[in-house]
Amino acid sequence: MAALGAASLAAQNPDSLRADSAFRRADWRTAATLYASIASAHPQQGMSWIRLGIARQALGEVDAAIPAFEKAIALNWQVPMATLRLARLHAVRDNLDKSFQYLDQLVPLRAVPLAVLDTISDLAAARRDARWKAMADRVTALRYPCRSQPEARQFDFWIGDWIVTPWAQPPGPNMTVLGANRIEAILEHCVLLENWTAGPAGGFGGRAGKSINFWDTNRRQWRQVWVADGGTSLDYAGSFTDGAMRFEGWTLRPNGGRVLQRLTFFPVSKDTVRQLFESSADSGRTWQPGFDGRYARKP
Repeated sequence: MAALGAASLAAQNPDSLRADSAFRRADWRTAATLYASIASAHPQQGMSWIRLGIARQALGEVDAAIPAFEKAIALNWQVPMATLRLARLHAVRDNLDKSFQYLDQLVPLRAVPLAVLDTISDLAAARRDARWKAMADRVTALRYPCRSQPEARQFDFWIGDWIVTPWAQPPGPNMTVLGANRIEAILEHCVLLENWTAGPAGGFGGRAGKSINFWDTNRRQWRQVWVADGGTSLDYAGSFTDGAMRFEGWTLRPNGGRVLQRLTFFPVSKDTVRQLFESSADSGRTWQPGFDGRYARKP
């Protein structure tokens, strides 16, 4: 049926096959002539307008290419491509106000990464303009929202390489080492990855464990999912409130009873964090402290 439809279309407009063939082999003069005829006869056909614009742009016919792309946008046909082409054409004409008008329209479409915009020779004059940086910053902010999203940065105080000792034990050369922890930002700062290795006194569910920590944009809250090499796991949700990152979750006892869990990170100073783990077996009426660690940043 598809082949029959294509044959029927070609029969109705025999120039289409010749135009498509010229376009594919980069015979821009023939393509421009044929697509101009097709667009005139079928003005609502967006493909003809955008290919007409591409052919005329390739021929250096800037003034003739511009209205073709404007028509494609008006028909809502391949809008990101047409918008970028118009930004390029106006930059070549040294009409930078118009070029930035189209670049600004391109930004929220999230269709062209900054790495591509930085390599397009037609935009060289625009890149020298003071407005380029502001436009580029908007592209980056939309592409990598976690880099600047305030909620996604609330747990940054935990990032680093740490030695973990008991909170109640004063720092000193004879400290009991519970373990070492490396917290790193990954996935363009959308996730904090925890890499825990226990010391002689700090099993904490296994000799090693990892957690992912992230601002959940669906739930609008922080999440931590922890798994240890001993098979234990924890799934928390919480928020940064009252100066600390506060998570809550639950685990099951062997008899099936639910134990509530509370995990709090206190940013004591730039180089010190307290991590307090608490549990409740009576539905939150009383809480028992468990792991209580002092994080000291490695020099």
